[in-house]
Amino acid sequence: MITWQELPQQVRAAVQRNVGPIASATPVTGGQNNDFAAILHRDQDSTEHPRTLFCKGVKGVSLRMRWLRNEITAGKLAAGIAPDVVFAADVGDWLVVGFEHVCGRPADLTPGSVDLPLVATTVDKIAALPATGLRPLRNRWSGGNWWAKTAAEYPDQGSISRP
Repeated sequence: MITWQELPQQVRAAVQRNVGPIASATPVTGGQNNDFAAILHRDQDSTEHPRTLFCKGVKGVSLRMRWLRNEITAGKLAAGIAPDVVFAADVGDWLVVGFEHVCGRPADLTPGSVDLPLVATTVDKIAALPATGLRPLRNRWSGGNWWAKTAAEYPDQGSISRP
């Protein structure tokens, strides 16, 4: 994973065009589907943008870029549940996205965990949301052998078989 300073200058400039100057960046190492992930600290308060945001990016058209685009859509559809999308920018072959920064930890999903009722409540809230503009998966995957096409385009992603 690369750092804020290692990002191409045009990507850093696009982020700062969207949210203002960045004073510092704290790398986030927990994810595996991004080329860049960091908590960005702006050097000034603003009524328009948060002082701290979570930013991540991917380089190159790939499944990872599609997943990040899906996060943008999910964040907009689940407003009030998911962190807000502050900005998204395509810069050359990069997609970089800034999200509202939320302190937290992964949910504990083991049997009996105190997190389970909160997770269930959140899933119920998500299930009640309208999915305006989304096509059902059966429509998105029709028109050919989607799994074979994906396996051919991304052979390094491991074995892909139809469930």
